[in-house]
Amino acid sequence: MIKVGYKVVESSLRSPIMLGRRGAVEYKVNESVHPNKGCGPLTVFKEKQAAEHFRNGLILPLRIFKCFYIPSKAKEVWYIVDAQIVSTTSLEELISINFNILAPGSVDLAKEVILAEEI
Repeated sequence: MIKVGYKVVESSLRSPIMLGRRGAVEYKVNESVHPNKGCGPLTVFKEKQAAEHFRNGLILPLRIFKCFYIPSKAKEVWYIVDAQIVSTTSLEELISINFNILAPGSVDLAKEVILAEEI
């Protein structure tokens, strides 16, 4: 089932948090993107306001795109423990760790994302 959501990316259309790491994904407008092999799933905001809150909480030049995505059945997501270590955790734990920029229930996990239009 395809859903509509919002994806936050760097100005180069790359993953903002995973930049320079194995899990970093380069998105393309109107093209299907999947997690890198052995990585993922991808994160998508369910609502525009949650994406804006996340973007405004980081000191990076970020863009928001409306997107279409296929939800993942995965229960864990990649995250950064410190500058060099990447690990996995539940989506609930990720939100708990980043409570200042992620609201409960605001993020969905995706196995495929298509950027549609910038908002």
